[in-house]
Amino acid sequence: MFGFNEQEIVGRNLRMFQGPMTNTVELAKAIQGSSSDSRHIALVLYNKEGEERIVSVGFRQEDVPNSDKKKCIALIEHGDWVPKKIADAEDGRSKIVVSSEKPYSIASMSLKFSALFGGLEEGRVVGRSLSVLFGPRTDMLKLDRCMQAAKAARTQNLTLWACTRDAQELMVDIIIYPVLVNGVISHFMLVMKKAAGVSG
Repeated sequence: MFGFNEQEIVGRNLRMFQGPMTNTVELAKAIQGSSSDSRHIALVLYNKEGEERIVSVGFRQEDVPNSDKKKCIALIEHGDWVPKKIADAEDGRSKIVVSSEKPYSIASMSLKFSALFGGLEEGRVVGRSLSVLFGPRTDMLKLDRCMQAAKAARTQNLTLWACTRDAQELMVDIIIYPVLVNGVISHFMLVMKKAAGVSG
């Protein structure tokens, strides 16, 4: 993933992968907050040639045998993301773009999304919380868990109840794509379609 061989890495610290776009504050918080359960974050790290790599990094603590010390294990995976210009493009998909921070404010929506939700007008949703699209049967905890996982540069899939413009319930399949701006997951692109074979 980074182009180093084992001898170049063993015994070194993570600074060898850092560069100008690495969020060192988030990195330090993730390491200090690590426990036996890993929590993933999205980071920009650098390969041997100095090229940026968007990765999903998790840190987990483990006991050192025959010692009262602990070691911190870094779990690094390729990150999923789309550029903002792709998220904002009118590409024939039913999608919205929302901020990656709660309350997930809606930044834009596609024409096909408007049609899926019964002719929902952009003025009624842009700038408002994502919750404006959901109703009493929506599992908001499930949605929030998926949003948090997406913030670690991991595409998420889920199915939820939503509400159309005239408050009719609609079950939708949702794919949440992390959107990268200046090395940070700043938005999510939610692509939605009516769930197959669902009634009332």
